Amino acid sequence: MEEEIATKQVTTTSIKQYQSSPGFTFIELMVVLAILSVGMFVIMPKVVGGMLEKSQPLTAELNALLKEAKNRAVKERVRVDIRFVLGGEHYFFEDHEYTLPGGRQLQRAWVNEHQASGLEFRIHAYPAGVCDYFVLELGEKVKLKSNPLLCEVRVETG
Repeated sequence: MEEEIATKQVTTTSIKQYQSSPGFTFIELMVVLAILSVGMFVIMPKVVGGMLEKSQPLTAELNALLKEAKNRAVKERVRVDIRFVLGGEHYFFEDHEYTLPGGRQLQRAWVNEHQASGLEFRIHAYPAGVCDYFVLELGEKVKLKSNPLLCEVRVETG
């Protein structure tokens, strides 16, 4: 019997204690939000960076070649070409052959907003330090689009 009374007393006291508690203060809520914000600030760049790294193999080699072609064009004051073959997975710069990543094939291409016709086409880097605007369609709704002023490509899906 005494145990029942003690249990009821503890339970009643606990409930009264919570009922009289004012809850979280504004300061406590702000501290929790600040901690969560710092956590997201640390975690999100890693998550987004991981997503961006997936597109890196598609663009890294071609961006390096475009930069090299641009530098050579500016230095030697000549137009420099990178040659592509439609339907293939290879492209050529100077005397070297390069392969598109993942065994992807070049299905369609546009250079300066004109669709490439024929089997072979070229992208040019100019002495002014710019290159042609081009879009390379690699299938599976993956396109590489260039930024002519930077001589760089980026991946677009969809």
